[in-house]
Amino acid sequence: MRRLVTLLAITLIAVCPPTAGHTMLAQQPSGTVTVRAARVLDGKGAALQDAVVEIAGGRIVRVDQRTGPVTYDLGTATLMPGMIDTHVHIGWHFGKDGRASNEGETPAEMALFAAENAWGTLINGITTVQSAGAIGDKDLRDA
Repeated sequence: MRRLVTLLAITLIAVCPPTAGHTMLAQQPSGTVTVRAARVLDGKGAALQDAVVEIAGGRIVRVDQRTGPVTYDLGTATLMPGMIDTHVHIGWHFGKDGRASNEGETPAEMALFAAENAWGTLINGITTVQSAGAIGDKDLRDA
């Protein structure tokens, strides 16, 4: 579990580095980051051994088996693409009364809970979601 948390933290730092004490997801980081892992699942069906993932401008630009120094060496870890959840209700949450009800919440409170759910989803390795289509999800998606 500790290794997974470390891997996720390194991935998030590489893709979304902290700026002035805050993580700016919308801002594209400058520079190039390289991450080596014992195994890399490339998302196309291949598993590369001792592979390097190169990230530039917040995007993966290359996966290969080059040698040489890297920004982060994950040792024996396996690096894989983010997971996909094809059915979510990103705005659903337990209310102040402990029940799955949003009754009495302002639109701003509902948006904050949805953003919290989106962050929790991302930090746990799910990088793509498909909402069931609630109208309130559109603003969060666009943001």
